[in-house]
Amino acid sequence: MKFAVIRVRGINGVQVSIRTALKQLGLDRKHTATLVDEKDARQLQKVKDYVTWGEANEETIAFLKEKKHLHPPIGGWKASIKKPVPKGALGKRKDINEIIKKMSC
Repeated sequence: MKFAVIRVRGINGVQVSIRTALKQLGLDRKHTATLVDEKDARQLQKVKDYVTWGEANEETIAFLKEKKHLHPPIGGWKASIKKPVPKGALGKRKDINEIIKKMSC
């Protein structure tokens, strides 16, 4: 199982250890996406306040292998980028494939 991970927040005020973890995941800039294996999902808990992630389907995996820098989602995030998922955009979510489609234009 692979997880699609999108960096939602920017670089200001990020601790050095979290910044290093984001770079190791390949998430250097805002609105960058990457694929993470299930065995590496432990790092997601460390960077949970800066990214959103979910299970990726085959179409999303093929798209992200081709293109990793995305646009902001069409229509915006619809929620705060400073709060976790039911009220915000951060953390684990079920609709990650739909969000990546919105960001692929």
